[in-house]
Amino acid sequence: MDSLKISERYREDVVILDLEGQVTTGEPIVEIKQITRRLVADGMRSVILNLEKVTYTDSSGMGEIIASYTILQEHDGILKLTQVPPRVLELLRITKLDTVVEIFITEDEAVESFRKVADRVTNTLDGNVTAQMTTSSAR
Repeated sequence: MDSLKISERYREDVVILDLEGQVTTGEPIVEIKQITRRLVADGMRSVILNLEKVTYTDSSGMGEIIASYTILQEHDGILKLTQVPPRVLELLRITKLDTVVEIFITEDEAVESFRKVADRVTNTLDGNVTAQMTTSSAR
């Protein structure tokens, strides 16, 4: 049996969880959700699951990934996937989960996507401050 191993690493303010093995029914997959809860409690809101070394997943594994997605979303966080093997990608497509969770070919693209979101928020906030200052000055 190909058990699940999870390792954790950081790139700036993004947590990358490297999954290796099978993401299937059983004790190891609940660890994904437990780690997500711990990360949220620690204030982390940007998480990437690197599935490059996942050899197999089933519906229970997909359920745990979605549970982690939901935990992060409930705390204003985001979960993204990268390096998804073809068999896993097919399951994501069949279940339409590829329309819910963002999937990136490379880890660099996934990390960069968090920066783009942060830049948009910063620009929007700066624009609102400028607009309010302009409106206030006009009075």
